Amino acid sequence: MRSAVDEAVAQLREELTERSPTAIAIARQSSDADTEHIARLSTMGMRSLALYCDTDEEKRKPGFSRFRR
Repeated sequence: MRSAVDEAVAQLREELTERSPTAIAIARQSSDADTEHIARLSTMGMRSLALYCDTDEEKRKPGFSRFRR
């Protein structure tokens, strides 16, 4: 017994096989371009965190006294 999701996937698969391979490639590239920045920002954040954690800055005791009034 197929679920509604399985039916929808099967229908989409059938529709895609009728399309042009070039059109499919263009659609995929535009989708990738739309979400690629998310992966790059995530990578940049993790690299920045790694740089911070590998320095003495991370290990020092914080000194907030200079900010008190």
